[in-house]
Amino acid sequence: MKAIRLKEVDTVYHMHLQAYLNLSVKATKGSRKNPKPAYKTFKEFYDYEKEIRNAIGEKTESEKQMERLLEYKRKQEKGEI
Repeated sequence: MKAIRLKEVDTVYHMHLQAYLNLSVKATKGSRKNPKPAYKTFKEFYDYEKEIRNAIGEKTESEKQMERLLEYKRKQEKGEI
């Protein structure tokens, strides 16, 4: 199953890459006189490494920290702390 999820991530990656390339030429923000690209890098548009971590079940440190904070809050609300 993990291989299937990873293959799906690659498929979606390629779709996003194509969309990014198509949009990057057109997408801008800022004024009409001073337009700037909406995405400075492809990674802002699609974080491939993050999607790989999600597909294999890994969590980033910030995700782990958020889970600990939510668990702490739940315990507080239940009066366990």
